[in-house]
Amino acid sequence: MQRSNKARRGAELLSAGSVLLCILLAACQGFSADYGRVSGKVTDSAGNPIMGATVLLSGPGIDMPSGLLEGSLDRVFTDAQGKFTIGRVAPGWYSLQVISPAKLPGFRDKVEVRPGLTTREAFALGDVLSGFHWPRSASDSHAWDQGWKWILRTSASTRPILRYRKADHGRQDAAEHTPLPAQRIVAMLPGSSGANGLSRDSGTGTLVAYLHPLDVNSDVLVAGSVDRSDADGSSILAEYRRGLLNKNHEDISLGIHQLEIGGAVGPVKTTDGQGLSTSRGMVLRYVQTRQLSDALTLTAGFEMKYLNSAGDAGTTQPEIDLAYTLDPSTVLSLSFGAGGLEQPDTLLKRIGDLDAFPQITLHNFRPRLEAARHAEVRLHRKLRDGSRVEFAAYHDGFQDVAVWGVGGVEALANSTAPGNVLVTPGGARAVFNAGRYGSSGAEVAYKQQLGQRGEIGVMYAFGSALSVDPSTELRGGLAVNAANLLDYLRTQLTQTVSGRFSTSIPGLNTQVISTYSWLPAGRLTVVDPYGQSRMEFQPFLGVQIRQPLPKIDMLPLRIVAIADFRNLLGQGSVSMRQADGTSVLLTPAYRTVRGGFAVQF
Repeated sequence: MQRSNKARRGAELLSAGSVLLCILLAACQGFSADYGRVSGKVTDSAGNPIMGATVLLSGPGIDMPSGLLEGSLDRVFTDAQGKFTIGRVAPGWYSLQVISPAKLPGFRDKVEVRPGLTTREAFALGDVLSGFHWPRSASDSHAWDQGWKWILRTSASTRPILRYRKADHGRQDAAEHTPLPAQRIVAMLPGSSGANGLSRDSGTGTLVAYLHPLDVNSDVLVAGSVDRSDADGSSILAEYRRGLLNKNHEDISLGIHQLEIGGAVGPVKTTDGQGLSTSRGMVLRYVQTRQLSDALTLTAGFEMKYLNSAGDAGTTQPEIDLAYTLDPSTVLSLSFGAGGLEQPDTLLKRIGDLDAFPQITLHNFRPRLEAARHAEVRLHRKLRDGSRVEFAAYHDGFQDVAVWGVGGVEALANSTAPGNVLVTPGGARAVFNAGRYGSSGAEVAYKQQLGQRGEIGVMYAFGSALSVDPSTELRGGLAVNAANLLDYLRTQLTQTVSGRFSTSIPGLNTQVISTYSWLPAGRLTVVDPYGQSRMEFQPFLGVQIRQPLPKIDMLPLRIVAIADFRNLLGQGSVSMRQADGTSVLLTPAYRTVRGGFAVQF
């Protein structure tokens, strides 16, 4: 009878998933490119082209190798004919500003970019100061003048003094070969969960970062952070990328972390039985992408995570992704390993991925790192209006699974599971090592632009999640025996529905991002954490507000204030009544309220 009920529930899940797949497939009619371009020409009042003029494009999104803060800014320079081109611009409304030495600046607002089209703008800049001019006769010309051009500059933002001009048949636009400006960030921000959604909670961190382009094709990012949370720590991060403009590129990164992982109760212990509170960790990652053909791209590498504490702990996992382009709007990919191969779209997200470190747990008083091996087949399709739909089947193999406990954690560490509970130094929360389990399932996800300022995303997924055995639930909570908590945990087939809504308030430019992921009662882990992270969902209700502060004309700064609320309603907890009468709440995500700011210059 029980098997019959399980079979019936499985059939219902498959039926529901099939209906949703059909609905989304019906919406996939016609596909084209997501991005537009902005190009134009800059001349003086007499119609002569101006070379080396700075063109600034600001608006909702430019797809750049470095990634910037929300509300992107791109900078290019005009070529010898005064022309400029900015590619891969997300549809929306933008502003253009043109600056050239000894010229009046030009500005144009409400420049509309449409997918698959090129928006053209022309600027004629008036003179402020008369430029230098040396008249000379034709007899003064030399043959080498045809290949070399001298350029007078009065601004530090326009660099060239001597430029070699290639023959016309081999020349490309200078705008396409201008290195991006260096980026600097000073911030105090809520922590990131990293690319796979399994990283430790880094609390509110103070961050200093510097991104330096070596040339148009490579850059170096260095950063340092200090976390303030239940488990304080500090990190030094470095990343080198090359081949940014090519389809063959490489990425190598290294993160060194110092972590406070032990408290007065349940600390990590050395071989002589002494508690050890400070540990050091390292994350080394190398990824290389190669285009095997016009339609086939291979990305491969590895990620090594290591913790040096009372005893060594570490994981090494491959990262492999094989993507086949069926048509310009459809990509079929097969991936295996640690996951998280997609490039972050902002600099802050890129730093957050570098700063992420696995959640630390204990097993017999020895440290362990939570890990998962992820395998996935995914179909990604872009829709005509700039939206996208994804279908995926996946399998996750979790090891040393972390389950959060809140309230009564000292009793949990002392009696319920000795040696398998890590209490944070603040003593407010604890991490319980729930062992290992596997999850196989599928997901359907959809994202849609709402005009120029908003976006929605929805996802349905099913798979296995760790849950409390329903047969042991009592009205007053879950009564358990000491040291037998694992006996009350089960893996259970689980459905989850998630949604995300973001909008920007006109006039104020305030960005509001709200997410919600529904889980059935009694679940202690989420379903498909890689898919949840890729779509930027959070467990239960999360709200983030980003407010750009007024600009200071004399200072080239962009300041954004951030308020971050996670699991705002405190949902998803399971009450556990221990044998001694104390209670503790087990939950996949606890409630936090944090704030901060970011300064980019």
